[in-house]
Amino acid sequence: MQPVNLRAISGHGVFNEDSPATERRKKIPTFTVSKGVTIITYAPPGAGLDNAVANLVEAFDPPAAGDVELVMIDDSRQKKQMPPGYPYRYAADSRMIDYTVKPLGNLRTVDNPYSVTASTPLRTVVADLAGAGYTALHYACCGTSRTENEDFKRLMPYHGYYVRLK
Repeated sequence: MQPVNLRAISGHGVFNEDSPATERRKKIPTFTVSKGVTIITYAPPGAGLDNAVANLVEAFDPPAAGDVELVMIDDSRQKKQMPPGYPYRYAADSRMIDYTVKPLGNLRTVDNPYSVTASTPLRTVVADLAGAGYTALHYACCGTSRTENEDFKRLMPYHGYYVRLK
């Protein structure tokens, strides 16, 4: 059996409907995951991801569901039940939110994850990594959103929360 080619994706992740997918077209909400690829995320749609959690993901030692909690960004005493299925897997041919991956900025990373130098749609990052032979992509980015579009808001039920270690 051929070994799985793992790669972590790091940077700032956000869904912003005004971030163009191309120079001529507005952001698309979802994309189809490439054949032969699985994307694993550690924050439910709309939620942020604490850097300590992202660093564990980058080291391919992600925390278990019982080791993380979902808390409100403005008041960490307010918690929400982590939705079932953590970590969240998007297999080939499934639909995933097309976040914009932004450069690392001042984020601290470990183990040399894949990052971008300019804001890039996640679908482009996935296509590039799939083309390079990576089959298991660990998304060590936030999944936050900035949108006024009601249809897009429904894609982000955990907006205003973030995942942190307990």
